[in-house]
Amino acid sequence: MPHGVGNAFAFQVFNTMSYAIVLTTPMLLYFKSLEASATVLGIVAALPALMNILQIPAARFVEQIGYRAFVLRGWSLRSVFVLGMAAVPLLPAALDAATRMALMLFLLFAYNTSRGISVCGFLPWITQWIPENVRGLYISRDQMFSSVATVGTMLVTASYLRHATSRVAFGGVFAASFVAAMVSLLFLQRIPDVPPPARTGTDGRVPWK
Repeated sequence: MPHGVGNAFAFQVFNTMSYAIVLTTPMLLYFKSLEASATVLGIVAALPALMNILQIPAARFVEQIGYRAFVLRGWSLRSVFVLGMAAVPLLPAALDAATRMALMLFLLFAYNTSRGISVCGFLPWITQWIPENVRGLYISRDQMFSSVATVGTMLVTASYLRHATSRVAFGGVFAASFVAAMVSLLFLQRIPDVPPPARTGTDGRVPWK
């Protein structure tokens, strides 16, 4: 394993903690508390997978910008949207549920758009950084840390929201997601950048037609 690989594992833990809150059960529970329809809940659940398709058109720009810079910009922008999500439940009580849902849907769309674009640079970055003979070991440990973080985050948030389901409670949970996102950025910045692989003669264009 290369020096500093612990930063990548730490990033995965806090990154998972952050998106496990705003993309899964806690967010769905918030929309349920606003009496969202099944259609709205379906949109919330489908946005991450839907926006992942943005990796395809974004991939051509990764090597031009650089792996580290590309991913950092996307993750930083994504964190700003998480802060907005934390603010929505804390808006004045006079604000109706439909407006809150519209605001949160907009923020989720923006979050998943930035995530869908920037995530395409992470795996190529790590692939170039981790030596080939230990990539399997790295991926297995990476997935282990991610799974443990997911389970731990779900247990803590479930325990908390079981006893507190007020607007302030959801705001606090989403604020925790923002804090985790910012901590993940600190570790992401410590992962060294690597140059892209040498081109093999093709221009990288995809025959879309």
